[in-house]
Amino acid sequence: MSTIILQPPALLNPYVSHFWAAPWQYSSSTTYYATANTNTELAFGFQDTTLSFSTVLGHTKSHRQFPMNASLDLFGVSLYSHAVPYIFDISVSELREQVADMAGINATCNILNERMATTITTNERYRLLSNWLLKRILIIKRPDEQVLNVIRHIRRAKGITQIRQLAATAHLSQKQFERRFAGYTGFNPKLYARIIRFEQALWDRKRYDSLTSLAHAYGYYDQAHFIHDFKSFSGYNPQSFFSLAGY
Repeated sequence: MSTIILQPPALLNPYVSHFWAAPWQYSSSTTYYATANTNTELAFGFQDTTLSFSTVLGHTKSHRQFPMNASLDLFGVSLYSHAVPYIFDISVSELREQVADMAGINATCNILNERMATTITTNERYRLLSNWLLKRILIIKRPDEQVLNVIRHIRRAKGITQIRQLAATAHLSQKQFERRFAGYTGFNPKLYARIIRFEQALWDRKRYDSLTSLAHAYGYYDQAHFIHDFKSFSGYNPQSFFSLAGY
């Protein structure tokens, strides 16, 4: 599957990681493999320009598999999970580990579905979904900048950071920090950083000539530690996963 990555408009940068589009070619043994993900994914499937499904994939520490029964044009957006309350009017925890039909979340999502069903091209879908998200974030009240700054730090550091120092960085007690952090991400800080590190290793795989150099670059103490996290978050050891995914 060849995926096109589209960057969000500037106003959406604090809430959206990226948009994506990909053609899915069906075969009798076709399965979509999803790894652990700190983000919340909105995914739309189109068959011959008809909207076949619209799904919300909540942030998860687990790997998942989805059978695909037809050739589809896929389009979606990857949201930072702290955007969930503003986009869907629900708490972050309600979507953790969930796979939900978007139409069942609220009336606003139903309207989005109706409009997405009229689109034909990737550019139309990008513009429509961007505009819908921009209208949703206009209702955002003053965010918790202390915690958001820590989240940004973890992402910039690619998950390689001293977790014990983060509460002090946010000028909070450890208990306050962990509660507020989970309210924005759905994870405790340590698990969030582990998944971020795994995600970034996936993105950067092609920059390294071996799995050993990739593991060292991302601060894994040894190959066993790297393989353990990889199997936990993808369901496969690194070599099998990259072969399956076409890396």
